[in-house]
Amino acid sequence: MPLATIASILACFFLALPCTPARADAQAEGRAILERQRDLHETSSATSTVVMILADKAGNKKQREFRSWKKTMSDGLARTLMVFTAPADLSGTALLSWETGDGLANQWLYMPATAKMQRVASSSKADFFMGTDFTYEDMEPDDLDQYVMTLTGSADVDGQDCHVIEVVPATPEKAKESGYGKRVFHVRKDITFTVRIEYHDPRGRLVKVQTAHDLENVRGDMWIARKTLMDNLRAKHRTLMGLAAFEVDAAIDDEVFTELYVTQGRALQ
Repeated sequence: MPLATIASILACFFLALPCTPARADAQAEGRAILERQRDLHETSSATSTVVMILADKAGNKKQREFRSWKKTMSDGLARTLMVFTAPADLSGTALLSWETGDGLANQWLYMPATAKMQRVASSSKADFFMGTDFTYEDMEPDDLDQYVMTLTGSADVDGQDCHVIEVVPATPEKAKESGYGKRVFHVRKDITFTVRIEYHDPRGRLVKVQTAHDLENVRGDMWIARKTLMDNLRAKHRTLMGLAAFEVDAAIDDEVFTELYVTQGRALQ
């Protein structure tokens, strides 16, 4: 049975579950925690420089570097741009993402060899991005309205007490687009920051685990992870991302998030 069909069936199943008062309360609590996390740790604009290490099961490693820009536009929707700066054969390769008003996102991939921006099809959102363990879907900001979030309990993660929240697609359409049947978030109770995410495929199998490391208090109640590790259990492959530089409330011109800015290579200047 195709995965898209399985995902749709699972979504219908979750939507059809009786919403008892206790379950409704758990869903409201789960959403409230993730909303608080978003409000505490998101910024209207940010830039970063990231070093990425890819490691396979044989211990072979590859290093990549990229720059990224993120900004919430005047319409309240976010746009992001990430551009590889190293190694030389990837330099200039870019991923541009625009949030849309329907809770989804448009994405375009630019490859210098073709000198064209190519739209990432919704059917490709579950594909891995540029040989990493992150999919195109992982690179999109989450729209909470597209998911059902249920607080299921607490757990200890590296000595920290965490909320455990199960996140599933809220509609059959979102389930069909997503590569995941369920994600399980572990959110630290003291700072409301996600330190672990477990990714389950549409059949319920655990396929990836993402963990946050070297947390840093940027300002006030805002925290960031200096390092993020994605462990692909199925492929026995890992991707580690480390922040070399990070700036919040950065002054970013709107033109950064345009096709012309990318194709002219201005992000590398």
